[in-house]
Amino acid sequence: LDPRCRSGDLIVADAVIAPDGHLIACDAKWSSELAEKLSVSTKTIQGSNSVVGTGGKSRAFSATQAAAVDMESHIAAKLAARHGLPFAALRAVADPANMDIPAWIFKTVRDDGSINLPAVLSGVLAHPLQIGALIALGNANKRAMASLSGAVVRLGPTLGFLAR
Repeated sequence: LDPRCRSGDLIVADAVIAPDGHLIACDAKWSSELAEKLSVSTKTIQGSNSVVGTGGKSRAFSATQAAAVDMESHIAAKLAARHGLPFAALRAVADPANMDIPAWIFKTVRDDGSINLPAVLSGVLAHPLQIGALIALGNANKRAMASLSGAVVRLGPTLGFLAR
């Protein structure tokens, strides 16, 4: 959401905003330990129940100043809160705020977050000139995964939890 974020940038959440607007705080000690070990600052993450396009990202950033949006953190945060467990979120930016994603791509993501491969193939056949955008999205996703993998190595097997 934050236009200053680039593909591969790491984000440690200080809080997660659920799609209904409810703010769920992360475990302050754990989040600050993660941020310190990864040399990043903590930021808020906006939760969403669907994939968000460029226009939606801009509106969400204006409304919340959240650094990123995802479809998972708010679910994990709610479960942790319900069970009285500490919660922290570490995310990597895949598609930055200014990355245009072809509109038909949003129809290829199922409600559970999995990819509908026949819909992808159909979309590519129907929109062959947008293959470059798909390649750019794939490269951005690789940068994000590489950042997360590096972070996991630096944090160790407990992901910094024992430091809290």
